[in-house]
Amino acid sequence: MNRYQSTVNEHIKDIAKLAADPAERREKKMAVICGSKLCSDALESGVRFVELFATEAGTEKYAEVFEKCSRVSGEVSIISENIDRKIEGQKTPQGIFAIVRIPDDVDLDELAGSERIIVLAGVQDPGNVGTVIRTAAAFGFRTCILGPGCADVWSEKVLRASMGNCFRVSMHRSDDLGSTLDELRSRGTVTVGAALTDDSVSIEEADIPLKCAIVIGSEGKGIPEDILPKLDMKVTIPMAPGVESLNAAVAAAIMMWNYRE
Repeated sequence: MNRYQSTVNEHIKDIAKLAADPAERREKKMAVICGSKLCSDALESGVRFVELFATEAGTEKYAEVFEKCSRVSGEVSIISENIDRKIEGQKTPQGIFAIVRIPDDVDLDELAGSERIIVLAGVQDPGNVGTVIRTAAAFGFRTCILGPGCADVWSEKVLRASMGNCFRVSMHRSDDLGSTLDELRSRGTVTVGAALTDDSVSIEEADIPLKCAIVIGSEGKGIPEDILPKLDMKVTIPMAPGVESLNAAVAAAIMMWNYRE
């Protein structure tokens, strides 16, 4: 068992960079998950633990979680509270976190076999992305496509907002969302977007098939102009007069509930 006391230790500095930098996470295909709940969710989902960290107090407070995660972790380390605060980024950190392997993205063949997909087109707010993923898990949308500009799923804020459901919903990061949607359409997936256009219909009137991909646009601009032609159907959500739009996560929740499993 390792022990670390200093925040300037090179290994601890590397972990801090991993926790803060999306590019570092993508390169190393690893993420930092903080708190007993996320550690438990990762364990139940079969995610590979690279290293488990806990303060002395954390090993006692979360004894059961610490013991279970220790059994599957490549390394186990006891750390000071200063290190815990540095990595977790909270004034009152929980005292336990881990480095885990990021699950592989699903490929296009797996996407094409999915019945319900939620697609995020430039949703930048981490809280919204995490909430959408949490809602997707609740309503039977087992796959999420993340287009360019979306918040990193494996950031601390998204992980917390998802309440561990990032491990339950399969991910596919697309650098060319238009091409990805074209490929899905060619394989029988109907693409549906929440958009206010001349040919939009009310969500109450839309007849959406089981095999569908629901597209949600960014908080400020909605679905990008180049993605609109890729939609087989455009729907609106009825609202009271004077209200222009809904929060992206709220709109996604209504859409997914309406077309839930």
